[in-house]
Amino acid sequence: MCSLSENSSNITCIPELRNGSGLEVFLQQKWNDFLDVAGDDPANLHVWGMLACVYSQYWLIGGLYVFMDVRGWPRFLRKYKTQPGVNEPISWADLQRVSCRLKFERMSPYYTRIIFIIQILKTVLINQALLTVPMAYFGFHLAGKHTLPDVRALPRLTTIIRDLIICLVLWEATNYCTHRVLHHRLIYRFVHKRHHEFTAPIAWVASYVHPVEHIVSDTIPASIGPALLNCHLVTAVLWFSWLVHHSLITHSGYHLPLLKSPEAHDYHHLKFTQCYSPLGVMDWLFGTDDRFRQSKHAKRDRRLFGTKSARELVPDKD
Repeated sequence: MCSLSENSSNITCIPELRNGSGLEVFLQQKWNDFLDVAGDDPANLHVWGMLACVYSQYWLIGGLYVFMDVRGWPRFLRKYKTQPGVNEPISWADLQRVSCRLKFERMSPYYTRIIFIIQILKTVLINQALLTVPMAYFGFHLAGKHTLPDVRALPRLTTIIRDLIICLVLWEATNYCTHRVLHHRLIYRFVHKRHHEFTAPIAWVASYVHPVEHIVSDTIPASIGPALLNCHLVTAVLWFSWLVHHSLITHSGYHLPLLKSPEAHDYHHLKFTQCYSPLGVMDWLFGTDDRFRQSKHAKRDRRLFGTKSARELVPDKD
């Protein structure tokens, strides 16, 4: 369907999904309505829109987790801590590690938390603003804009699901490989050690990594799928949004009902040499979760559908 603007000679073509399901036709109409308001400039959508969407989720949702650690509230959620007694509430010594190891004079808890919030930006925003943003910008303008599909035309739901599954498989394999390389004794202390300063992680530690790790083990494995498949913008937004939620949950230190279990990655931070892969498939294939599977942490590695915590279901002492 093409329309002619009253004040312009430009013709705007809006795709209609005539042969799709009722749901696909409905989604296409709503997508058209959204783009009519937001604009359909590919550069704005693929670079700035994507970054704003992903990073707003990282800071807002991650902030809720960190708020629970800093304030120790709401108290009824404390029973869902994967490592109770650690970060309850989070200590200034722990906050200091995540804020580039800066040292301050004695301050009240209120001011130390304010400084923590300010200083954590220095670590995480170096990766986000100085690495990811330029990579997204130049990646789009050097290659993406010449090959990416029309933002107006939504792909079929089956295509979106297929692409997401392939992205998941590629991410699982590449992230596992790069993660294991970063644990090599000749590399670990120079790069990956920073991320492992927390044996009991908190949500924002998800991006508390060395810049080399941010590129090699975070950005590249996550981007391989969308790049190879030439994913539509909507598919890419769904994919990167899911990655943000997955990373925050697995680093949060909370095993909350209905959400994915963080037990395996929490065990990785605790023991260092187990559970390298994000989903556990590669660990199962290569046997790098053998000790984890023999531990109580593995018995707690389940999705909770009730109000009981994993530690209540599988207590430390039988």
